[in-house]
Amino acid sequence: MRNGLKTKTAAFLLLICLLPLSVNAVGPTDLNIYWDSGEWLRIYDAYYETPEEDRTGHEPYSPYNMILKKDNKIIKKFKKQYCGFDKSSSRFSCEKGGSSPIAGVTYAQNKWLKKCRGTLYICKQGCGPDIPREMIQDPWECYLGDDYIEPCQKNNNAKSGHINANSVNVRSKPSLKSKVLSRLDIKEYVLISKRIEECVHIDAEMGEWVKIQAPNVDPVVEGWVYDAFVEYSMPVEEIN
Repeated sequence: MRNGLKTKTAAFLLLICLLPLSVNAVGPTDLNIYWDSGEWLRIYDAYYETPEEDRTGHEPYSPYNMILKKDNKIIKKFKKQYCGFDKSSSRFSCEKGGSSPIAGVTYAQNKWLKKCRGTLYICKQGCGPDIPREMIQDPWECYLGDDYIEPCQKNNNAKSGHINANSVNVRSKPSLKSKVLSRLDIKEYVLISKRIEECVHIDAEMGEWVKIQAPNVDPVVEGWVYDAFVEYSMPVEEIN
């Protein structure tokens, strides 16, 4: 009986000790967008501070406040910008009529960031040269983008892969201005012989130019492909 009581008491004391940690571990839930120029847009929920009559007519969007900063100084504030998460597609988008830099822009969930326990979103619609490709949802301690954003698909050891879209252009040179030699469709197997190790931003995608050969196509196709459209095979050394 005494041993059982001691065990229950110890468990209760342990729970009391852990309670503050559980509360504090919730952390920030803001969204953050970073520009190469050093500007930073912080986005946070303003639902409960916005009167119900102001929210009417904006469904399914909800009000968010945004602060644009640079060098820790506030440049501009954007109040009641209507945005929202679509849980079915894991996307975050904002109404086109807003005044913020991301009005009419949609970001899609990309991956979980292990280093800072946040989530990376990639721009999918309304993107352009003035719209940052990445958005970070940071439930813990994601603050500086360069530490964990991986702008290019890093797999330089891979010697093969598969095309991940239809009608992907195969070009004579690593340039959008070069001649289109052929087109490859999804799941087509390709061998990688060379790559230009430079990240290039094209149509809201980030990738590198790779020289490929499609051995299963008759006649065999050779040329340059933008590797945002290549799903790489795992290198042998990683398998072993």
